[in-house]
Formats: sequence, C-alpha cells, structure tokens
Amino acid sequence: ALTLVLLLCLVPRQAEADVIKSGTCGDNLTWTLDDAGTLTISGTGPMYDYLSSNDCPWVHWRSATKKIEIRDGVTSIGRNAFYNFDNLTELSLPDSLTTIGANAFYGCKSLTSVTIPDSVTTIGDYAFYYCEELTSVTIGNSVTTIGEYAFYSCDSLTDVYYTGSEAKWQQISIGSNNEPLTNATLHIE
Repeated sequence: ALTLVLLLCLVPRQAEADVIKSGTCGDNLTWTLDDAGTLTISGTGPMYDYLSSNDCPWVHWRSATKKIEIRDGVTSIGRNAFYNFDNLTELSLPDSLTTIGANAFYGCKSLTSVTIPDSVTTIGDYAFYYCEELTSVTIGNSVTTIGEYAFYSCDSLTDVYYTGSEAKWQQISIGSNNEPLTNATLHIE
C-alpha cells in the first residue's frame, strides 16, 4: 500500500488552467478566461446583449479563445457576444439555453461543428454567418425560428442533423439567405 501511495505522488498531475481574466456578462452571469484559451460562462439567466462586438467584456481576448463553454443555467446568448472569434474550435451549449442572439457567432471561422440543444427555440439573424469551416450542425427539435443569414457563407456546411421529425422540420421558419443550411444533407434523427 505504501508503494502505491508513493507511486501516486510521483505521477505528474495535469495542471489546471489558471484564470487570466473574469467579469460579469448578465445580471446573474459571470465569465472567466483561462490560460488554456477556454472562456466559460456560468450562472443563471440571460446574457447581456452588446451593441457591437467591441462592447463585449472579453473582446481583447478574442484571438486567444479556442473553446467556449456555456454552463447549465444560462438561458440566452447575447447579440454580438462572440463575433469574430477566429480561433474558436470548440463550443459547448447547455440544455437551459433557449435563444441564440443575432450575430452571436458571426465570423467564427475555425468552428467545424455545433450542437444546438433541444431547449433552443430561436437562432437569431446572422448567428453563425461566415463560419466558413462549419461542416455539420445539429439542430434541436424545439427550434421554431432560424433568422435571416443565420448560416450564410457557411460554404463548408454539408450535413444538418435534426432531432425532431421531418414534419416538424418543415414547420421551422427559416429566414432568407440560408442556402448553406437548406442545401446541406438533412438527417432526421
């Protein structure tokens, strides 16, 4: 037993990432950015909307952010929240989320896939505009509205996975200029 304890003490542990910046982004929401490039949104309720991407509290760390993790309890992603996060490759959205605001992930050029949970009802205008590396998207069965240009210039988009029925898919109000979405292969799960 003593040998086992000694061995466990000698095994290098993976260091936890250090928080380099933090703040608030909603009445009951906080954000942290760690030195590994993970931006985490925690708390309950909606995120603030931002008049422009330059108003976001994390704007100076756009290029350093590789992963966004929005935790359970967050109900909306604000307008312009993650505009032009060029190096974002990973996105985690919670089951508490109901709304993705306009321009939320506009220009996230390195994002290759996204899963929109079943709780989301609205995907705002230009939400994923110019996510040029986006190849697949999973859309939850509660989505009723996909805004104009939401998936415009997502020219690599080949597969759309929908968790509802085909009849329910036909009832979604899909705004104009979403050809990459509507021309992709639809998979009903």
